[in-house]
Amino acid sequence: MIVAGGGKQVTHILVSHGGLFGIGTEQVAVPWEHVDVTQDGSVLVLHMEEDVFDEAPSIDRDDDESLSNADWSSTNSAYFDQHVM
Repeated sequence: MIVAGGGKQVTHILVSHGGLFGIGTEQVAVPWEHVDVTQDGSVLVLHMEEDVFDEAPSIDRDDDESLSNADWSSTNSAYFDQHVM
């Protein structure tokens, strides 16, 4: 999870996908508002087709600057706004 404001609010969930045994994986920062949590809190759900998720903007795991970059954040949010069912 990625938090903002000194750890006060979750803003994104970082999801790794692709690759094999951790090699060649990409990370996607899914905006928290697009994540559903099951009633018992044990499962996070993203209502998106797998092939569409595969095309989502990726982010380097250690790239804290992109999350605070307004252009990247806008592009990333727009992608999920358009594609989450």
